[in-house]
Amino acid sequence: MDLLLFITAVLSSDRNRCLRHDESETQNNVQVRGESGEVILPLILTITIGSFLFGSLFWLNKHYEKKTQEHLSDFRKNWNRLEEKYKE
Repeated sequence: MDLLLFITAVLSSDRNRCLRHDESETQNNVQVRGESGEVILPLILTITIGSFLFGSLFWLNKHYEKKTQEHLSDFRKNWNRLEEKYKE
């Protein structure tokens, strides 16, 4: 029985030491990753790509609007010309 308690105590102290060691490594990794700026580059790239896509959609919308107005204007001119031609 005493041997069982001794082994349990030794194993639990080793496990606690390992857990403390892992926690300290994790904390160091988090601090190093945060301090080195590894988050900044993906953030800048995401913002840049997002603004490029938004700008492209805005340009396409304006271009489509302009082409639609030109097409509508041509259609009205042709319609009025045909209306005058067949009115007589």
